[in-house]
Amino acid sequence: MLLNSPNRVGIRNSTDYSPFGVELDGRTVSVEGYRYGYQGSEKDNEFKGEGNSYTTEFRQLDPRLGRWMSVDPVFQPWQGSYSSMDNNPLIFNDFSGTQVLGDYYNRNGKYLGNDGINDKQVYVADGVDKTKKGKLKFINAQRLNVTHSTFIKFAGVVDQESYGNMKESFALGTTIVNASRNGGVSIESLITNVNFTKAIATTNYMSFLKSPNNNKYGISSAINAFLYQAGDKTAIDYSNGALLWEGGEFAAKGANQHKSKFYGLVIPKNHWVQFNNFYKTTGKNSLLKDYNVEKVASLSAYFNKDAGVYIVKAAGQNNRVLLRSTAVHGGTIFFGKNASDPKNADYNWKYLSIIPK
Repeated sequence: MLLNSPNRVGIRNSTDYSPFGVELDGRTVSVEGYRYGYQGSEKDNEFKGEGNSYTTEFRQLDPRLGRWMSVDPVFQPWQGSYSSMDNNPLIFNDFSGTQVLGDYYNRNGKYLGNDGINDKQVYVADGVDKTKKGKLKFINAQRLNVTHSTFIKFAGVVDQESYGNMKESFALGTTIVNASRNGGVSIESLITNVNFTKAIATTNYMSFLKSPNNNKYGISSAINAFLYQAGDKTAIDYSNGALLWEGGEFAAKGANQHKSKFYGLVIPKNHWVQFNNFYKTTGKNSLLKDYNVEKVASLSAYFNKDAGVYIVKAAGQNNRVLLRSTAVHGGTIFFGKNASDPKNADYNWKYLSIIPK
């Protein structure tokens, strides 16, 4: 019972469960309105009745069957896609519905397996072998210090934002890391911020996860990014220190795009030409027509012939020009600090990671 006295501690819920989460008859004491149960998951009583369905971050669990109601977003070739807790709930749990063990990948993004340890972390290894007892042994394994849940979201966002170019994908990953460092905000908060990326993980990344090995650069870009975050010298930042990026919408809207007007920007002519040529020569021009490309794509009115750059000043920032393009890969142009401009000497650069609506 819940005790009302401020000097006492009360019990809100006490339940005994079968291994996969069925509430045992007559073994539950719960305060009305308490929504949580087996392994701390939220009950979804409206779906199948009291205690017969649980909702997690990724999918729903039916404890009577001991099975998830949709496929595992992490492909496991040795077991069914609907299995829960690796069919061993006495040892393992799964709060999010993705994976209960430490997962290992090589640097190319190939899934190598798990170690049977319930730490939910991601590791990168050079390869995998088997011991005499048949257990997996991972060669030169390195922990990436990220949960598998966040890692998969990260990879999914890159997969959705990229047009499939390797350097573009890797640059998107390191840009997220740079923005996280610059703004003092978590990577998790950035990849779920609709103003930072329209490829919100919770709506777009599930489909490509059915088999991570089939994804070309999403997983490998995430590995490179988290190695980069850890200071690994083998990781590469193809964005050249970028904090933001733009794609097809910017190619179409140019100076009318919201980052242009909010921050102001400077783009060397070669970057703008390279960026626009991608859409003109790869069959992506249909994207531009949606924004009436002929009227708004050009930045010609902002071209400074003497400097050889396109400059858009931000009226709301006292005509500052805060962004400078740092790289172009595929259909994405990357932007970092325009710190060399004397007008920006007193600007607090962390605000570049606070994304305007």
